[in-house]
Amino acid sequence: MKESLHYCSPAHGGWGPIRMTQLVPESQLLFCCPSACFRHGALGAFQHGYKNRMAYLYLTREDIIRGYDDILLEGAEEYLCRLEERLKVLFLFVSCLDDFIGTDLEAILAELSERHPDIIFRACHMNPIAADTKLPPLVTAYQSMMSLLPIAETKHRAVGLFGNNVKLPESSDLRLLLSRIGEELIELPDMEDFASFQRLGAVRAAIITEPYAKPGASRLAERNRIPALFQPVSYSLSEIKQNYEALGQALGHDFSGELIDWEEKAKAEIAKTREALGELPLLISDSAVRRPFALAETLHAYGFCVREVSLSKLLPIEREAKTRLSESLPSLRIREALAPERTLDYAQQERSDTLAIGSEVAYYAGSRHLLDLASDEGMYGYDGLIRLMRSLRESAAEEADLRTSIEAYGGIV
Repeated sequence: MKESLHYCSPAHGGWGPIRMTQLVPESQLLFCCPSACFRHGALGAFQHGYKNRMAYLYLTREDIIRGYDDILLEGAEEYLCRLEERLKVLFLFVSCLDDFIGTDLEAILAELSERHPDIIFRACHMNPIAADTKLPPLVTAYQSMMSLLPIAETKHRAVGLFGNNVKLPESSDLRLLLSRIGEELIELPDMEDFASFQRLGAVRAAIITEPYAKPGASRLAERNRIPALFQPVSYSLSEIKQNYEALGQALGHDFSGELIDWEEKAKAEIAKTREALGELPLLISDSAVRRPFALAETLHAYGFCVREVSLSKLLPIEREAKTRLSESLPSLRIREALAPERTLDYAQQERSDTLAIGSEVAYYAGSRHLLDLASDEGMYGYDGLIRLMRSLRESAAEEADLRTSIEAYGGIV
């Protein structure tokens, strides 16, 4: 991807560090930054429904010049006093400005912990300047979340799912297959209070679905001496089967016999969808799936007409799929979602008879049909593949209302 100015379209939504940390029950967030930094985040808090779980501490130019360690400490104290209910965790966010100032956040957290021993304090950095490093904001925020989980001496008969921000449906094959062998599936989005959240630290195996969750969840697994399986969401029948083989080895169970019916159901849905869509071109956005090239390769192998992949960033786990596609599907068009020239695509567009997987590529291409999926939310295994196929058929049968979809999903924060 070339270095340039970025254009963020209205459809550029998703999960940022602020929204993600709000998944921790009984937590609050205090963001300390100049006024220009919190406008977007404040609007996002309204859009996503957590405006009552966060606040902003406004820093002036004078504060920045003099240093604001004492202001952060006083601001956190004032915020805690204003809360009607006692919380379990306070996330103290600072902006990228702090990377240059060097506030002693550890000392501030230590002082707050001494004053409030019943509350856990964690520092997080909202520093987009670190986006291309090994420790971007999402990674460090997730590490802070995982550090809240204690070392577990006793393990539950349960598997933890790390990196998914939306609970898997009750129809999930993973949930059902684990239940049959007496194992529970524990997910962060399903936690109602801080005590239940801490059960994530007492599982006997971890499935990690997101690259940003890997450092934090792997460290947790290492501390608790449990197997950690990195299994990004896949819609490939062969990959799904391989994932279950790895999970079976970790749990000491052979799932192979139980997967036959699931695979047949998935194959039937693929055939039905391929017939329904015919030669309708598919456009794939990384706003919809974490691995757009892997999905393009899979759908092409299933016999679908894949025309374009639109992405903001090429992840390392996608490089092999991209290379294979250059040989198996040389006609595939690859577009950079954040490139400024994409504004011309929108300005000159007419509605196109295409089916977009993800609202961002639909916005640029003017697609008549939209599969409104974001960040693989709620997807995993055979059930995820089956629901993807059904959603493709439903999307192809109706014309999309893109504006409504964008407004409903909200911005990335």
